[in-house]
Amino acid sequence: MVNATVNHEWPAACRLWLRSSGGFVDNVAYISLSREMVLKRALDVTANNIANADTTGFKVESLMEATKLGAPAKDYGVRGPAQFVLDTGVARNFSQGELKKTGSPLDVAITGSGFFQVSTPQGTRYTRDGAFVVDPQGRLVTAQGDAVLDDGGGEIRLDPLQPSPTIATDGTISQGNLRVGRLGVVDFATPGVLSKSGDNLYANTSNAQPSAATKVQLEGLAVQDRNSARQREMAVKDRTPSILAYATLSMFLCYIAGVTFFPLLRMQGVMLDKEFVSLALGWLGGTASTVIAYYFGSSAGQDHAARK
Repeated sequence: MVNATVNHEWPAACRLWLRSSGGFVDNVAYISLSREMVLKRALDVTANNIANADTTGFKVESLMEATKLGAPAKDYGVRGPAQFVLDTGVARNFSQGELKKTGSPLDVAITGSGFFQVSTPQGTRYTRDGAFVVDPQGRLVTAQGDAVLDDGGGEIRLDPLQPSPTIATDGTISQGNLRVGRLGVVDFATPGVLSKSGDNLYANTSNAQPSAATKVQLEGLAVQDRNSARQREMAVKDRTPSILAYATLSMFLCYIAGVTFFPLLRMQGVMLDKEFVSLALGWLGGTASTVIAYYFGSSAGQDHAARK
């Protein structure tokens, strides 16, 4: 399951640059710049995925891209609006991750769609991270010290004088023959209402109310690993310098061709059709962008397929 967080639309930002280049160069430069800005954002998202390679229950994100028609900076024989590239939001993949056995009696993983409820100073938050511990007051808490809630919305307290706790597949926590409580696992009809709030937690940003997750099982002595192919993202990380180099080269070649090569031809008496020039510069930027896409490998294609 994938949900998307939509960002503000953007292309007007690119019109703050290259005002002095003049003529037909503006349109190509702005379109190329819009692509480079989206690539930078994509690298930020990938870097965040890599940084959370070992974060329990982390859900991989990918950048959603689209094109938007906008008025050309200057109309020199260019028919129709310019087509800018922009990022429309971030897609988060909530599909099931692999389970990783830990042997800790307080570790628990969710199999299916659902979230643990956690009490924080900012209110109730939700997480897939089931690496729990016991604080000095005997409460079951997250690694950050936030209290884990039971199915009634209350805190769960363990007795240090009782046997080691066990967690059943329905979330019931027992210490020997003593039933301590039951983990509160809830689900949302649309996970897109959740937004990241830090510390591997999600906040409900809408009026949608969660319901009890009835089609899940809990796996004790284990945690849920992240749901991604780490090798794919590490490969992107290794290619990051090349991606940046080709992105810079794409912009540089378009600019140099526009302000030097084509004006030199005109000085020699060569008459150039404005549409031909725009197409030529577009081809140059497109070729460089193709190289950039190659260096991203199959990642973009897999992410696009996952969003469908």
